[in-house]
Amino acid sequence: MNLQDIRYIAAIAEKGSINKASRTLFVSQPSLSKCIRKVENEYGITLFTRTKGSSLELTPEQMFSGNGQ
Repeated sequence: MNLQDIRYIAAIAEKGSINKASRTLFVSQPSLSKCIRKVENEYGITLFTRTKGSSLELTPEQMFSGNGQ
């Protein structure tokens, strides 16, 4: 994981949506999805759970670890 990955994940968590984060960051949605998968695979964790529609929320584990807002 690098600093760019952290920025992307923080933006997704803040916006609650890959679509909204991609517009804010001027990055394609597939690039953000790839970033999430990469970090999840690298650390063996799940960062987000899908909620209604295309919304995302940090998993309870990530919120508890201090990574949530």
